[in-house]
Amino acid sequence: MASQTAPPFSRIEAFAREHWLLVALLPAVFALLWLELFSLPLSAVSPALDSSWCGALIHFAELKLQFGRDVIFTYGPLAHLISFVYTGELFTARVLWEFASKTVFAAILCASIISLPKIWRPIFFLFVLLFIWIDPISDALYFLVFTCVAAALFRQKDFGISIVILAGVLFGVCSLIKFTYFLLALFAIGAVGLFYCLERRPKGALGLVAAFLGSLLVSWHLAGQAFSSLPLYVVNSVEICFGYKEAMGTPAASDWIVAASVAALLFGLVQCSLLVLDSPRLSTLCLALFFVGTGVLSWTRAFVRADDHVLSFFGFFPEASLLIWVQARPRPTIRRFGYGLNVAIFVLCLTGMTLQQPTVLSRAFPDAISQMRRTWRVVTALGETTGQLRSQLAEARLANDLPRVRGEIKDETIDVFGYEQGVALLNHFNYTARPIFQGYSAYSPRLIATNTAFYSSDRAPTYVLLKYQPIDDRYPTTEDAGVLLQLLYNYTPLFEERGYTLWKRVGEPKPVSPQHIATRSLLIDEICEIPSQENVWVEIDFPKSVRGRLRNLIYKPPPIEIHTMNQAGRRFVHRLVPSMSSTGFIINPQLETTRDLLGSAIGDPTNSVVSFLVDVPRQSRRYFQRHLVCRISSIPERRPRARDRRSRTPLSKALFSEGRSELELAQGFHSASKIVLNRESNGFAGFEPLHEVELIAGKRELRVVASGPDPQLSLPRMTLDPGTRGILRIDIEVPDDTGLQLFYLPAGVSVLGDYHMDRSVQRGKNTVYFALDQAELAGGQLRLDPGMVAGEYVITDFELRVLPEAEETSVSPPDSSRMP
Repeated sequence: MASQTAPPFSRIEAFAREHWLLVALLPAVFALLWLELFSLPLSAVSPALDSSWCGALIHFAELKLQFGRDVIFTYGPLAHLISFVYTGELFTARVLWEFASKTVFAAILCASIISLPKIWRPIFFLFVLLFIWIDPISDALYFLVFTCVAAALFRQKDFGISIVILAGVLFGVCSLIKFTYFLLALFAIGAVGLFYCLERRPKGALGLVAAFLGSLLVSWHLAGQAFSSLPLYVVNSVEICFGYKEAMGTPAASDWIVAASVAALLFGLVQCSLLVLDSPRLSTLCLALFFVGTGVLSWTRAFVRADDHVLSFFGFFPEASLLIWVQARPRPTIRRFGYGLNVAIFVLCLTGMTLQQPTVLSRAFPDAISQMRRTWRVVTALGETTGQLRSQLAEARLANDLPRVRGEIKDETIDVFGYEQGVALLNHFNYTARPIFQGYSAYSPRLIATNTAFYSSDRAPTYVLLKYQPIDDRYPTTEDAGVLLQLLYNYTPLFEERGYTLWKRVGEPKPVSPQHIATRSLLIDEICEIPSQENVWVEIDFPKSVRGRLRNLIYKPPPIEIHTMNQAGRRFVHRLVPSMSSTGFIINPQLETTRDLLGSAIGDPTNSVVSFLVDVPRQSRRYFQRHLVCRISSIPERRPRARDRRSRTPLSKALFSEGRSELELAQGFHSASKIVLNRESNGFAGFEPLHEVELIAGKRELRVVASGPDPQLSLPRMTLDPGTRGILRIDIEVPDDTGLQLFYLPAGVSVLGDYHMDRSVQRGKNTVYFALDQAELAGGQLRLDPGMVAGEYVITDFELRVLPEAEETSVSPPDSSRMP
């Protein structure tokens, strides 16, 4: 009891005498943690997905756009403080925050180590040192720091009001970095505040709440945000959070990874339950609820999109499960059993890490040492580091330069459709983004309507830079469906440059309203026929069962697929997101690829959908009601700028940037009816690996796994009658923007390599066409080089058709992309 009432400095002196070795080691522990935690950007912004949203958030913060109104995303107005790319904007603030925050965080972790039982101190330290950056996003670190602070606040009478206020300030500032941190801060303040009230410490509760609210409002104001935007920020961020769970879910690489995480979480729940049973008081219940809730929030965040995101849970939860011993002092029997549960949690989380990344344990020490060395180099030569980042930024600007686009738009406003906003930043365009600036994040009817309203108003940009790139194999037109509709009716494409097409607004922006035709009630797997000669918009509602609503509260919904059939009898399978499909999307014309979209925009749609069905795995149908609701509407006919074939040809060449118009080849292919060879008749027989590839054939696709940058495979033997010409179509999915080549052997040539046709392909699904004649197939062998990067390519279809005589002349001139 004497130690509880002794002055703080006396207690510190007594602790130092009793734990002299720990105190002697503490400076080294602090230094190692600081070196490990410190992390500045090491690369310049690029057009890649994550780099683009990170760079865009820095740019928006620099412009002081209003978060919640002008910008709606999972991050807040202080997101630039943890940015992992360099744009040249707000970098001084980024550096200052890194030095200050990591100093505070290392001190907090050291205080937590001191507060732990002796047996767990080195384990906690080593786990943080080795695994806190196992997921390069900073969520595991911020979750752990918040949990350390909350665990310390739960200790009774150990801290004065000044420490409580500092904790509230930390929560308030960090909560504006990312909305998940905001939710965690609210949860911590609610649990600790209730604990203080139950322990009859109302000053502590009031001080914590006041410090949190005060620091949050001051930080909001200093970030250039209007107080009137704060409610919108909270409401729209909640919308994003719930939409993320429904739209961004992906399965884990293995069910064992999920099993390991769930078992660890359950052991944590048992641990907290034992403490409550040992000390059945409301204050103990607050402590237990906080630790369980934090674990569940971390697990949900990690396992909704269960790729490498799962590592953030495995890197956080073991240390968090130890922090309960900072405050809890149970009976020896309960403590020993609890320690056993901690060991099990560590083993399970290490197992989960290894299942996700098999080399994680062998890399842990080298990676930690490399990180500390990198930090030392950065902080001892900060000016040199900044110079290197500036050089990288200059190189990135040169590599992604779009001079033709810049010459066209000048200072006019421009938005980016797709997820490569980095290209607008690198080219210094007058980037005027819609609120949900990466369209795949418009997860719900409300968010989709917000973007659509922006494009229907006088704020709509004059130009749009488009790259058609849906993620997660979603049905392409469901992503930002309202904006896509506005593009087709209020904008016209001009030309292509480096894989991007530039669109320009024609006239004043105006809303486009589909006209309702019919409403149908459908069963799962029931075929729904639609008008194939009309422009059609469909809205599909998935009423959830009681089980489905309960599941949605805590976890992601089961996957849903839409199967479409076009007029040529080809079937396409995509993921369908219920919260996006209920708003509606274009189903006719069929817009599978960029070429389909541009062809439709200039008046030459190539395919239309005649029917579709919705499929849900049988074991998941219990989460939905028996009947789906499908509303079918017509879309007005669009008047393209180029109305006849002669005027469309130069526009097509400008858009597709090919020597011969790809549109002409597509038209010729669809006009032909005689099939020489295709997947339906031949499967993937005759495809053979040649160099740096492994072929994995399925019923409907051929996976081409490229181990290097020069993958090569041979195609089946194809022949044409003398004097005839044909067009070969290949549907292929590629891992990145690259170049594809088809090599052939003309008569009299025996070695492949000199004669080839080249096509540019974009990341995702592509359809490419090649005009061939009997002489070019005389050698009997075609070689396909699907790309120039390692990764997985997927060939989903191929077909060679013979051209009718009337069409042969339209495609007979030499292809300028042929070599030599």
